[in-house]
Amino acid sequence: MNKQFTEIIDIAKQSFHDHDEKDMKINYILSRKGGENSPSYLCLASSRSDPDEIRCITMDNDNQINYQNVPDWDFNIDDYLLSDLEDGYQIEYMTLEDHYNIWCAIEEWKDDIQHQDGLYSYLDHCKKNGITPEAISLLGLENVDITNLYQERNENYKIIGETKVGDQSIVIAHNPKSPSPFVTWKTTPTRTRGFDIGHYYSRFKDAYEDYKKRCNEMMEDHLNIQYRKIKPKNKEHVR
Repeated sequence: MNKQFTEIIDIAKQSFHDHDEKDMKINYILSRKGGENSPSYLCLASSRSDPDEIRCITMDNDNQINYQNVPDWDFNIDDYLLSDLEDGYQIEYMTLEDHYNIWCAIEEWKDDIQHQDGLYSYLDHCKKNGITPEAISLLGLENVDITNLYQERNENYKIIGETKVGDQSIVIAHNPKSPSPFVTWKTTPTRTRGFDIGHYYSRFKDAYEDYKKRCNEMMEDHLNIQYRKIKPKNKEHVR
């Protein structure tokens, strides 16, 4: 956790203290880049004793702080978190428990969500940060899975297929509006290094042949590495 982000948490806690609301718990913190790459922050918190008591703290580039009471009847994930993500904010902090609560809300209201780009941003964050059904299940709560709502995109191409081997992945993607509507990329399961070396095609058949070829090469590289790792160091004796 960098120094600036630690300071944001300290400012939020001091704001709770100044308003005599010391039982507030931070649910999430968002950031958005401002002028000269200076981010502004948004912090949403709720009372430990009464989760319907919600507060929103915003901090702009000039360190101006705004402390707002959010009526429980007004709050919902769509008009707050997803709307903010659609407006250019990104998640800096959120506990696994709060992710679980958001997953439950999205599952319940998925047919009524208006901010679809915000939903995509949230699900993309989950994918890149290991927020998976398996991780959520560690909480020991009722199972919930919203990953089927996620349609990953890169450069306006929708990812339509993926093969993973170890810490490497090959994907195939489609954009019907592009002159070359199909592409394959090399990447990682968590996309930590982005997408590398795109091979573009006008026909799906050619793209899929390239996809298979790259997947086979990836598997061969992985097996060669495994071979070197597990090969006995002692010389084998021939009887």
